[in-house]
Amino acid sequence: MARLPNYRFFWNDSAGGSNGCWVGVQPGELTGTRYSVEIRYTDQFPWAPPAAFILDPRVLVSPHRFADGSLCLFDRTSAWRFLSAQAIATQVALWIFCQETWELTGGHAKYLSTGSIRDTFDFWPAPQERH
Repeated sequence: MARLPNYRFFWNDSAGGSNGCWVGVQPGELTGTRYSVEIRYTDQFPWAPPAAFILDPRVLVSPHRFADGSLCLFDRTSAWRFLSAQAIATQVALWIFCQETWELTGGHAKYLSTGSIRDTFDFWPAPQERH
């Protein structure tokens, strides 16, 4: 796929549902770290949003992940249905940039000292919804 050169699409027809996913590598702009990424579509798509995950290296702490470990890329009640896989991959790249900035500018250190992820939202360098 020319539009997602670092990603490959896989189809999985297991467990009674049809699931597709894009798997690829996204470089971190600040650290040069190569992140393995998976963008999953469930059989509920387009009525349920796709979910993106960092597979490697493991992100242990982030103020912008859901309980299942998926990345908080956009307001899940917004018009995400109109986002292409390429647009979602772009959102993943932005999330990685914000995560690296959060880690490098003290968000992670503040979390370690306070034990509260909510105390670190000010270190996230992009507009955000608190969740």
